[in-house]
Amino acid sequence: MSNYHANVVVCDDLAPTFPHPLDAVNALRNVALSAVASVLGGMQRRLTEQRFARLSDHMLRDFGYERDWDGTIRSLRDAD
Repeated sequence: MSNYHANVVVCDDLAPTFPHPLDAVNALRNVALSAVASVLGGMQRRLTEQRFARLSDHMLRDFGYERDWDGTIRSLRDAD
């Protein structure tokens, strides 16, 4: 192996690697998806709370919940 060949191999290994252009797009996509997932989770939670708030006290008790004196809904397991 010649000195030239040895230097070329070493220099090729040290050559800077540039990120692929799609890496930046994928990173932005992941950030956007996590933000959208957070918003959708909050909307889903609010819809579930609204559905529960419309239930009668009897139905809440059947599902294992009760309405507190101030209108909040809590689990019967938490009442103990």
